[in-house]
Amino acid sequence: RRTLTMASGGYAGLAPGAPGRPLARDPNGNGPFDCHGQGSKVTGSFCHEECEARHLDPVERTRWDEAAGFHYPAKPLVVITASRDMSRTASTWAFNAVRLLFRQAKEACDSYWIRQLSRGKLEKRLETGAHVVVKTHEWTGLISPKTFDDAKELFSHVVVS
Repeated sequence: RRTLTMASGGYAGLAPGAPGRPLARDPNGNGPFDCHGQGSKVTGSFCHEECEARHLDPVERTRWDEAAGFHYPAKPLVVITASRDMSRTASTWAFNAVRLLFRQAKEACDSYWIRQLSRGKLEKRLETGAHVVVKTHEWTGLISPKTFDDAKELFSHVVVS
């Protein structure tokens, strides 16, 4: 683990990237994926119930405060919480349980809703060096088998409810 520290330019401490990749840089809550109710630079739309931007709660936003004790993982995990059926399957409960377990462990974690998974979407979200937790319902059906197979190579864990 590497403790988060503030560096110049409003970025948090650096976490090791994947082999052959530069160290990750986590913007201090104001990066292209951060949503504060107005959408984000990447999603380009206002925040709504299916906003695919990063939403950090007040405790998660303390990770840029060195005294809070949050750490980046040496190798970020990608945890997918999925449900094929959107009717009362506890997928939101599973998503929040995973997110809150990372928070309790003081591990930097970014959580997202992503309608259509793709390798590119996941790789972009891994750039902060934090774990990534994704809630989705459309994990097959709307995307091609090849797109899904490419994305699933990044999954470390899948929780299906």
